Amino acid sequence: MVSTGFALIAAYTLYYTKTRLGLSTDEATAIVGLTMIITTMLSGVAAYVSGRWSARIGRGRPFVLWATVLLGATLLLKAVATSLTVVIVAAVLTGLATGVYYAVDLAMVTRVLPAPCDTGRYLGLFAMAKNLPYTLAPALAPLVLSVGDDPFSGGKNYLLLFGLCGVVTLAAAPMVRRISQP
Repeated sequence: MVSTGFALIAAYTLYYTKTRLGLSTDEATAIVGLTMIITTMLSGVAAYVSGRWSARIGRGRPFVLWATVLLGATLLLKAVATSLTVVIVAAVLTGLATGVYYAVDLAMVTRVLPAPCDTGRYLGLFAMAKNLPYTLAPALAPLVLSVGDDPFSGGKNYLLLFGLCGVVTLAAAPMVRRISQP
C-alpha cells in the first residue's frame, strides 16, 4: 500500500507540476529535476541515519510507522498544493520518508524471515509486493484522474489521485503495528 504512494509520486510528478502549477513543459521539467535531486539526496541521508539508528536501538517499527504516516501526509499535501514552495516542501518530506521506509523496512523483513533455507523465496515475494504497485498504480491512475475536474487547476483530477493515494498510504500505518519485532 505504501509503495503505491511512492509509485504515483514517481510517475505523475511531471504532469502534476505542469498542470497544477500552470507551467510550460520546460519549466515543469526543471522543477521536477530539482525535486528529484532533493528527494534522492535526502532519501540517501535518511536511509543512512535511520538505518543506523534503528539498528542501534533494535527497533524498526517506529521508523516504518513514522515514514508511512509522513508519506501519507505528503501525498495529502500534494493533493492541495498550488505553489512551488509547497511542491518543494513535499519533495523534502518525500525524500525523508522514502529513505527511512525502504532502509528500515527491508532490515525488518530480513530479521523476521522464518528459515534460512527459504530466504530467497520470501525476499522474492517481498520484492514482488514492493514492485507491483509501480506497475499497477500508473496504469490505474488515468481512471482516477478522469473522475471530475481538479478544483485547483480545472484539468485532470490530481486532488482525487493524490488524496486517494494519501488515504491508502495512511491506511497502511495500523498494519505496521502487526509486524513482529525479533
